[in-house]
Amino acid sequence: FKHALDQLLANQTGSRDETPLYQAYLEFEKRNGGRRDVDGAVMHKRSQAYEERLKEDPLDYDQWFDYIRLLEEGVADDLAELR
Repeated sequence: FKHALDQLLANQTGSRDETPLYQAYLEFEKRNGGRRDVDGAVMHKRSQAYEERLKEDPLDYDQWFDYIRLLEEGVADDLAELR
């Protein structure tokens, strides 16, 4: 389902996170998904927000550090699951 949603929304202009279909998908994952699915959806939404802010102001170093911390958390969670 996620792959089909990505392909469908890839052709649209603008951020896919703003579409009602993607918002409904996120809500569904939050209610019915496993921990990993929910964490992945939330992390993706947060990373998209950081990327948008960094496009507006690429010299905002606080945003860069917050974004890097978010990415590090995701990598650490992935590594912890592999153990």
